[in-house]
Amino acid sequence: MSRRSRAAMLMVPSTSGSSASPSPMTGKVDNLKRLEDAGIAAIVYTDIARDGMHTGPNLDSTRRLCQSVNAPVIAAGGVHNIEDVRRLKEMEPLGLAGFITGRAIYEGTLDLAEAIALAQAD
Repeated sequence: MSRRSRAAMLMVPSTSGSSASPSPMTGKVDNLKRLEDAGIAAIVYTDIARDGMHTGPNLDSTRRLCQSVNAPVIAAGGVHNIEDVRRLKEMEPLGLAGFITGRAIYEGTLDLAEAIALAQAD
């Protein structure tokens, strides 16, 4: 493998049923820890049920993932507006390294310059 940084992508399907249903992260963290041991540089975490839906990112699962691994986490899926960016920014001390958004920028619900400024703020 090249000396380039390697990232693991984790796309988690939604779960159906009651709130008592197991977390979609169940069983995934162990696999990610093995990938960390193999030298991945970051984890891109996408809750595919939220991707492009403007429902906000899955904050609970993102927080749990950040607390469970050592690799930086990049959140994707559901980022809709600047409030979502603020909520994700609060997870920076836990290991959240960034986020991915697209549709919110195209549809004008998230101002890219404002999001970048907030993400880069101390």
